[in-house]
Amino acid sequence: MKRPTGKIWLRHTEYLCSLPTKHGGAGLVVLNGKGRILLVKPIYRNYWKLPGGSVDHFESPRDACVREAREELRLPVRKAEFLGVSYNTHVKHGHEDLQFYFYGGTVRKAQIDRMKARANEIEEYRFCTRRAAVKMLRRGSEGMLAMWFRAIAAGVPFYHERTYHD
Repeated sequence: MKRPTGKIWLRHTEYLCSLPTKHGGAGLVVLNGKGRILLVKPIYRNYWKLPGGSVDHFESPRDACVREAREELRLPVRKAEFLGVSYNTHVKHGHEDLQFYFYGGTVRKAQIDRMKARANEIEEYRFCTRRAAVKMLRRGSEGMLAMWFRAIAAGVPFYHERTYHD
């Protein structure tokens, strides 16, 4: 579309299609009555992670988080309070993503007893101490673990940036 000034103008949809794409993910921090954090061991990873996953098209990160907890573990999430966001660059794979984190609160024993891992996705799940979680999460994730707990305690969300070279 030409304007009288001689500049070329893009239609709004053309402009949107020209923008870079970032992948989105969402993770849920859930604790048990002893303050231990819930981790899952996906069948497709060699490390443990928070329940959660990719954000689908036209899905909010919060909705993705709630959906993934239900799909992965049959865990109904009544609340999902925003904890923070992490911007990640993956140099080797040439992409970047935004990971949103939410706090699902403390689950009762009855809820834990009803949890069941989705066999085609989750190998195992476990409530872990912070010390154990550091060893089980992806290498270098101890800083994220500390940020999750600080955000829960202070009620102040965090922002984090990280570059992965592997």
